[in-house]
Amino acid sequence: MVTFDKRLKGIITKAGLLDADKVDAAIAKASSQKRPLSQVLVESKLVDEKVLIGTIAKEMNIPPIDLSKVEVSSRRWRASRRTWPTPTASFPSRASATS
Repeated sequence: MVTFDKRLKGIITKAGLLDADKVDAAIAKASSQKRPLSQVLVESKLVDEKVLIGTIAKEMNIPPIDLSKVEVSSRRWRASRRTWPTPTASFPSRASATS
């Protein structure tokens, strides 16, 4: 199974953002600090966050969306909240037969 870090390494190196050695060093740092590789790459200023997101989106063939630029009217927000499922305190259980 390919881990997300290895997949991300492939995307980054294929796009020419970093060479494999730099990504491997970032993977080791992320692993030792128990942090996501993407966070280490951005905070270490190895890759710009928007460039990383755009590169991943291009590889996955999905458009990147900057939610900070999306405006939702209060009327639509209230309407959408009514359609969300509400949490319940009940859980399905299976009755077991005792003999």
